[in-house]
Amino acid sequence: MFGILQSVFKVLALVAAVIGIVERPGDGAQKKQEVIEIVRERLPEVVALPKWIEDLFLSPSFLGWLIDIIVAVANRHGFFVTSSDGGTTSTAAS
Repeated sequence: MFGILQSVFKVLALVAAVIGIVERPGDGAQKKQEVIEIVRERLPEVVALPKWIEDLFLSPSFLGWLIDIIVAVANRHGFFVTSSDGGTTSTAAS
């Protein structure tokens, strides 16, 4: 059971890291699609998961939902800051 939880935390960390990598002003839908593509490509290489969990995390609709939640939480806690031109940047780079 703890092995599955550790794997899920690794997946969440991967998704959050990719979100930070693709962050740039605007292009919300495009950035989301980029994250989905990168995670779907790299996840099997990075984290060993039981087949049913891997299938869940590789589902574009589930990944999209997960990305929305992670970005909403990051925005709520000030992880991304809005610049004077209306774009966003990650405070992690500061």
